[in-house]
Amino acid sequence: AQGDEVPIAFPAMLDSARLKPKRSRLEFAKWITSPEHPTTARVWVNRLWQYCFGAGLVESSNEFGKLGTGVSNQKLLDWLAGELVKSGWDTKHILRLILNSSTYQLSSKGMNDKDPTNRLHWKYSSRRLTAEEIWDSYLVLTEQMKFEIGGPPVRPKMPDAVLQTSSRPRNVWPPSPGDSANRRAVYIHVKRSIKLPLLANFDSPERDFSCPSRFATTVPTQALTMLNSERMNELSEKFAARLSGSLDEKIREAFRLGTSREITDGEFHEIKGLAADLKTKHGVSDDQLMSRICLLILNLNETLYLD
Repeated sequence: AQGDEVPIAFPAMLDSARLKPKRSRLEFAKWITSPEHPTTARVWVNRLWQYCFGAGLVESSNEFGKLGTGVSNQKLLDWLAGELVKSGWDTKHILRLILNSSTYQLSSKGMNDKDPTNRLHWKYSSRRLTAEEIWDSYLVLTEQMKFEIGGPPVRPKMPDAVLQTSSRPRNVWPPSPGDSANRRAVYIHVKRSIKLPLLANFDSPERDFSCPSRFATTVPTQALTMLNSERMNELSEKFAARLSGSLDEKIREAFRLGTSREITDGEFHEIKGLAADLKTKHGVSDDQLMSRICLLILNLNETLYLD
């Protein structure tokens, strides 16, 4: 219904001596990013810290007020916020500072009764990769990742069992052709009623509401998906196909690629023992043997976790 004209104005709760009513959105944006208004920069760098460490200096990253958790290191948060403003709001500059810090490079080992939740960052808190990071990591390991930027959403092959839950299983998810589906998870088409099991089982967020931080659950369906799904078995075959040399050389290379370190003698002999059992007790052919070993490596905690 028609009514009185509503002029451009600030919300009354945000108005102050410096912010007079009837200002434009541009003025509002300039105020938000003003060096004299530090909250925006604090929220920004806190999110970057959260992406690197799994939890922000303010763990309630959507709530910096009285209902939030509070800040674990106010001086560090303020310093990073100042650096962000001085650098011209350069996100990469802040990420370089964080990733090159001694804090980020700490080991995840050890216990401290005085700070069991590690809010003071005396070690690195081991964290599982997010669903999208797992998807991207596997594409890189199998040398299938397509790094093109932009473009339409992609639809990787969806399991038939998932499609059958739709009223139109043949039309609801037309898969992207060929290698065009092997792009970063950020480009995957989102349909709330149809979800890729690998992403859904590893806590990809619901699209109905905001998700300021991820929760890493551990449920049986994760193991079933990681060992038995068609997707994972295809990835293990692709992983094995990129390896070269003798069986011993392939095992060492696959372990190094998956965990970013060299395999120890004990670990090597365990995998060689598994390979022997697969051949003699389970009749796995030589052609399939390395893909079974690669499936194991793709399931290792060291492959799925940042330590």
